[in-house]
Amino acid sequence: MAKKDESGDVQGLSIADLVTALRALKGEDDETLKKRAQYEAEAHRRLDETENKTHPGISAYSYPEGDVAHPKAPLKCEMFWVGYPLDLSNLTPLEAELLNRADIGEFTFERTNGSVEKLTVTGETDAKGRLRKLLFNFPCRGDNSRDLPSMSTMLRQAFGLPTAEQEELARLRAEVATLTAVVAGA
Repeated sequence: MAKKDESGDVQGLSIADLVTALRALKGEDDETLKKRAQYEAEAHRRLDETENKTHPGISAYSYPEGDVAHPKAPLKCEMFWVGYPLDLSNLTPLEAELLNRADIGEFTFERTNGSVEKLTVTGETDAKGRLRKLLFNFPCRGDNSRDLPSMSTMLRQAFGLPTAEQEELARLRAEVATLTAVVAGA
């Protein structure tokens, strides 16, 4: 056992005891190292583990059922909207569908103020003539930054496609015509 001298210093302490005491002070003793290893292993397990393994992918950019139940079609090539890269994660299913219909050319659309504007689609092809990249451009700086319709409205108009409302009206008209024919035949 160690003894204290008149100055209060401990004498007779073995080097092994001193090393053990120093390791304990620095938090490097066996018990502390074991606890630290357990804590770090648990931390790594939590970082690697996905909390929500069955996320349905429901967002403002998906159908009501979510991307898992109703996945979007992949974009047919790399696409850029006035210089910004497009990614499925921030496109609605309708926007992705309309973008995939695009081809190189010049199209027109109507701004919300009624003025007609030009949408230019340029692109790059590979050696076999397949599209690699599409770039969608239209005036959108300064005064042209106002009165722009949504992407889907712009693409529908540019490609001459009916709006959802127009499609519904056509369906209702056909249904009314069918019912009128049934009533007239009765």
